[in-house]
Amino acid sequence: MNIATRNKLNIISRWKKIQEKEKHYIEQVGTQHIHLKARILGYLAGDGNIYIGKTIHNRHYSIRFFPDHSSLLEPFCEAFVKVYNKAPIIKQLKNKYCVTVDSKTVLFNIISSARFGVVKWEVPFAFLSNEQSKIEWLRAFFDAEGYVGKDHIKIQTVNKKGMNQVMELLEHFGIQTNMYEYKPKNSRWRTNHILIIHTKVSRIRFLEKIGFNHSQKKQKLEQTLNFIKES
Repeated sequence: MNIATRNKLNIISRWKKIQEKEKHYIEQVGTQHIHLKARILGYLAGDGNIYIGKTIHNRHYSIRFFPDHSSLLEPFCEAFVKVYNKAPIIKQLKNKYCVTVDSKTVLFNIISSARFGVVKWEVPFAFLSNEQSKIEWLRAFFDAEGYVGKDHIKIQTVNKKGMNQVMELLEHFGIQTNMYEYKPKNSRWRTNHILIIHTKVSRIRFLEKIGFNHSQKKQKLEQTLNFIKES
């Protein structure tokens, strides 16, 4: 056996040991934090990216999240550390952050629970087994995708199936929504599906039952509702 072959086998053996250690942690500890994994899935569905790339020598497995505000860094990273025992790398870009974890084990664990992609993401109903998990997924998704206006909360996407599922999940919490479609004049562009929470009762219910980790969105919703929470 030549030196190059022996070194390659040593590297493979070392990575197998690392991956087995990662799997053991997820099975023994990570599974105790189902609601935090739901938070991760919600953030990735909204502003995330699951990347499997191939270089000359090997494949690269990355989980990336692109929050637009610093208030989302702690809830995402906290969840990742507890569920996967990995601290994400944070890089500040021009008008957002790039939060990255490189791990084949973690990536395959994540995609075993949910689908991702602009037109493919779905609410992972099979994984959201309790109320707290449902709340965490919705809160994270709205942190990423939600817009708070003077008299409404809005989400817009080209994914009709995913949007219908979000509507269904909101209705589970008694939050009334309306759905609209917008067809761009350019026929090459996809139809946009717009979900709106309009009534004051439903917006108050959203604030009390779901809420935001995104500090700016939370503050704006409280201001538009003139909402003062009793201590």
